[in-house]
Amino acid sequence: MDAGFARELEANAVVLGLRSLSDLVREGLRLVHKQAREAAMAASYDEFCGGRPAPVSEVTAALWREWAWTCCEVRYGMLTSAARARTRS
Repeated sequence: MDAGFARELEANAVVLGLRSLSDLVREGLRLVHKQAREAAMAASYDEFCGGRPAPVSEVTAALWREWAWTCCEVRYGMLTSAARARTRS
């Protein structure tokens, strides 16, 4: 590990309130385990669904579409035809 990375780790430890190297290592290992569990869960969904998107309820799909359009409108200033239709109604 180079000196710059070590300084970054020390600064991050302070921000996170980690008081020792052991605390820093423990937190790093906790995050590695969390990421591994999430990756394993994603792989099991992929295997179960055979590479197709996981099924979602109609309500979830409708809410996701609404959220995605709103996000695009806000982030990119896009006013899509669907958004225009929503503003007219």
